[in-house]
Amino acid sequence: MRVTSLLVCVLAWAAGSGCGSDPEREFFPQALFRVEARGGGACFRLDHIASSGARHEVDADRTFALVTGERYTFLLVNAPPPYEARFDWVEADCPDTTGTIEVTGFEVQGPSAEPRVLDADHPTATLSIQVGADAPLATTLERPRVRFEVCSPIDGVFACGGGPTGRAFTGNVGDAQTSHLLSLLESDDAATTQAIILLERPRDRVGAIFRGLIDQVLRAELYINDIFENADNSDRDVVLAEDL
Repeated sequence: MRVTSLLVCVLAWAAGSGCGSDPEREFFPQALFRVEARGGGACFRLDHIASSGARHEVDADRTFALVTGERYTFLLVNAPPPYEARFDWVEADCPDTTGTIEVTGFEVQGPSAEPRVLDADHPTATLSIQVGADAPLATTLERPRVRFEVCSPIDGVFACGGGPTGRAFTGNVGDAQTSHLLSLLESDDAATTQAIILLERPRDRVGAIFRGLIDQVLRAELYINDIFENADNSDRDVVLAEDL
């Protein structure tokens, strides 16, 4: 199932461009890393996600807490391979550490990494995709750094940081010249809440449009260089745009 051309045009409008892509720009695939609690609650931190184009970090003090069955999705968009992500187990101040964490990673419609288990006995999990790619992993942070966070907020609380996980959504993210269709619905590649989407190589102005698979309220938040810039909530199309 593909997002309609109308959604692509709305994104282009939000980003201040026409309904199309720059034919001279090189496009890269998407890499998805999924973190899911099994058999009980668990907490983790993201150390980094990297491609050969840039290294991405989220607040080093930020702890993600999950109950059994809950998941977090990290999606890297328009990033040149190879890919790597490291996740760390957190014990201190975690409300429930009775479970374990399964970490999976794959290039959307491409190769996958060997799954890893994160727990007190295995406190670090590093996943690599396309290990044989020619370019080395980047060690410097990209600037500008563009991050979208997508969630299903708790009723009456319009902020990410809680709410149902595993709800599939689709949409586009992009800049003034290009747009990138998020992973296909109704497949293992589907993007699901809660999600952090990292857009590499943005230019001039960024925009995004998200739509839930079912009738649900979605919230999206936009951060540029780790600073909150904009947010939107809707049970239809969630639209964000901002100059860089």
